[in-house]
Amino acid sequence: MKRCLIALLAAAALLAPGSRSATVSDVAVEKDGARYLIVSQLTIDAPRPAVFDILADYDGFERVSSIFEESHFIQRDENGEGLVYTRMRDCLLFFCKTIERVETLELDPPSRIVTVVVPEQSDVRSGETRWILTDNDSGTDIRHEMDMEPDFWVPPVIGPFIIKRYLRKGSERAAERLEKLALEAAAADAG
Repeated sequence: MKRCLIALLAAAALLAPGSRSATVSDVAVEKDGARYLIVSQLTIDAPRPAVFDILADYDGFERVSSIFEESHFIQRDENGEGLVYTRMRDCLLFFCKTIERVETLELDPPSRIVTVVVPEQSDVRSGETRWILTDNDSGTDIRHEMDMEPDFWVPPVIGPFIIKRYLRKGSERAAERLEKLALEAAAADAG
């Protein structure tokens, strides 16, 4: 009975116009020499285990953000950890770039996802991404941290202010997609 009620509530939340509450409360971009540190705070109105499962699914990661053209596991162990590949393509003002990354994936379900770039197989010199998930009253808070040193030229005109503004818009769309996917997954699991 409880599972049925949860499934009905999740379905109602998906169908109700304007009911989604995915929000991006902060995006910060800092440049330190050649390194960029990007930190964002998101709130998703979906259960943390479902949000975690969507973010840890590199075979379907491009469902979360349209900048991902391809993503998949290269190697995967019984815990879901391993080696992952992503190819991203996006344009910022006049500057378009495709970035390929191979990263190690470490999971601490349902609280933490960490990837570390394998530089010799990537278009970045170094990088680490952390997703830290915590419960809130209505769903999940996500802190996303990315520390990256690109292995390509970044136009000096594009400063942290422009990158921040651009990332905020993309993060809002990704947060909405993530919330929708997580609510659908939670409803399917409950049904």
